[in-house]
Amino acid sequence: MRYVKHNFGFTIHYSKAWKARELALLSIRGSAEEAYYILPAYCYELEPSIKIHIQTDENNHFMYLFMAVGACIRGFRSSMRPVIAVDATHLKFKYKGVMFVANAFDGNRNIYTLAFGIGDLETDASWHWFFTKLYEAIGECPNLVIISDRNVSIENVWNKVFPTAQHGICFYHMKGNMKRTCRLKKRDQILMHFKQAVKSYSIAEFDCHFRKMKRKEHVAQYLEQAGLHKWSKAHMDGRRYNVMTTNIVE
Repeated sequence: MRYVKHNFGFTIHYSKAWKARELALLSIRGSAEEAYYILPAYCYELEPSIKIHIQTDENNHFMYLFMAVGACIRGFRSSMRPVIAVDATHLKFKYKGVMFVANAFDGNRNIYTLAFGIGDLETDASWHWFFTKLYEAIGECPNLVIISDRNVSIENVWNKVFPTAQHGICFYHMKGNMKRTCRLKKRDQILMHFKQAVKSYSIAEFDCHFRKMKRKEHVAQYLEQAGLHKWSKAHMDGRRYNVMTTNIVE
């Protein structure tokens, strides 16, 4: 509207400006429907160097997509520490949906992309499908640790696909949940002791900080219910190393 007013001296309504914008984007990018239509052919051209799976419903409509670069999978299996961070983010185009992402750290602590997928919502079914395809891509991985936030669907399905893996919670999300649930202030000493407890390597060091946190019983109870082994380095059954957050996915 401003552009037309400035360059041509005319005042147009919002609806006309919006239609003009949509027409311009359509001429540049094409339609979402056309993109979905050519997706199978595009994926066919990428195989076999890239592992791709497309899931459709009974009407042959798009449901899920999974993509993993073969070289990245081989590099992970041969050279990476077996710690994978997973998360999802909402898409904001015409048909919405969510993008699932699985990343790792390489030897220089750089972000190492393993796989990503597209689904409808963060549901048990969509996360189960993504984890199943991820398992098919990386295979059985000894000492595997999966790091995520406290998403209910992830909690429900990860061990059905990776029964021998360990699950860890991102301590940053844990801290945010704890602040809201337990109504803690930003500079509360409990949060400082929580951070130190998370990063403690020994049980003795962990207990030293956790005893101070027990002064607020509701906080200690919340953390124990989540599972000490899921957010603390000292209690972790698997090899979490120093990957304490899902920042590499964020």
